[in-house]
Amino acid sequence: PEANSAYDLFAHDYWGMPIANPASHKSYRPLVVLTFRWNHMWHGTDVWGYHAVNVLCHAVASWLVLRCALVVFARAQAVATAAPSKLPTLPPTSAAPGTTASTCRIPNVDTFSPSVAAVFVSAMFALHPIHTESVSGVVGRAELLCCCFFLSSFLFGLKSMHHNRTHWPLAVYAALSMAASVLCKETGITVMGCLFTYDVCFHLLWPTRTTVVSWAQRLRTFATRQFFFVVFSAAFLKWRLSLNAGTLPSWPQKDNPAQTGAIAAKLRNFPYIYMYNAWLLIAPLQLCGDYSFESISPLETWSDPRNALTLVFFAVMLWLVAVALRCNCKSRVVRASGGRGAHPIMAGTGVANDGSNAAPAAADADVGAEKMSRKFECMMAPRLDMLIGLALLIFPFLPSSNIFFPVGFLVAERVLYIPSLGYCFLFGSFAARGIEHGWERVFSSFC
Repeated sequence: PEANSAYDLFAHDYWGMPIANPASHKSYRPLVVLTFRWNHMWHGTDVWGYHAVNVLCHAVASWLVLRCALVVFARAQAVATAAPSKLPTLPPTSAAPGTTASTCRIPNVDTFSPSVAAVFVSAMFALHPIHTESVSGVVGRAELLCCCFFLSSFLFGLKSMHHNRTHWPLAVYAALSMAASVLCKETGITVMGCLFTYDVCFHLLWPTRTTVVSWAQRLRTFATRQFFFVVFSAAFLKWRLSLNAGTLPSWPQKDNPAQTGAIAAKLRNFPYIYMYNAWLLIAPLQLCGDYSFESISPLETWSDPRNALTLVFFAVMLWLVAVALRCNCKSRVVRASGGRGAHPIMAGTGVANDGSNAAPAAADADVGAEKMSRKFECMMAPRLDMLIGLALLIFPFLPSSNIFFPVGFLVAERVLYIPSLGYCFLFGSFAARGIEHGWERVFSSFC
């Protein structure tokens, strides 16, 4: 480090080669290299200091996850349908002679404690085994620092956004934190996609019920804010790409065998790799530090049974989107007086006709003979916390997806450090709902 000037720090890639050299890997991470220099100035080549800084960065990232989760879940609760005990009671309908009017509700499982959900998210992120490579490996500091600045940008962005105004100092801090994140690893640029999703969901399409700001005013505020983020990001990205001197990195085939071959081969293998990465987040039972060569056998034909796993993966992703974009329905029921048993549409929900909790029970035999009518009223009420979780899962993974450019690995656990945020958010959403309402009711509501 003593032999290199400060200029060299910003003129070389992560591995010491000039960034403009066609043979360079183009991984430009000067802020990470700067921390390595500080480590060397402090304790030389003793490894304990390098590992201690990595652990500290992971702790900071876990704390920032908690802060971001508290904001997201609290605001999601403000947008969600009112709690069952506070839902407005539908007026009874006119009943025919000899009948009585009654109302009932489909249970609402989207009210839960934001703090409980945030603790689950932060704890899952802090303890997830997939982070082993990033935290224990010294070079994994790029992911750790990138994530810290990523979360700082996300948190500043969340706090800068309001329905009728923008807190511009915080918006500027969000943009600068994004730039710092990119100077640690290129994945940092994807925080803008997550902020865009949050802004669209919370401030443009589905604001809180107490919002009195008109849609036109919300649209103007949203457009002004996003215009600033887009212009800043585009200008910074243009400068970053200019450092590559018009060349992209090239990788040996052994590092990523799936990047070569016909289109059909890529259509089989890349989606399977996405499924494999998702499985590592769900069940990190067998971890590996190097997936190069053919550690994962390629899918040679469409008859390979592993293609079924790919289909299951995309089916689950579509199901998660459908669950997040659900309609919330309430029903109004008229039935004959004196009837016994639970109403058929409430059977198995654990909710009695008056909306109170009750154990599911089979209807008596004579219930089916009653004269009943029901009217459903539905409204679009997405689970916004789950939408943000999906955004945090998908956007940070895009640079590693081989969609926009080839990458130098088949699977790398370190690149799941930031996308694991989305998995942890989804886990926290499910866990908080299950604790609050019971797992059976949550799964029945989602299905």
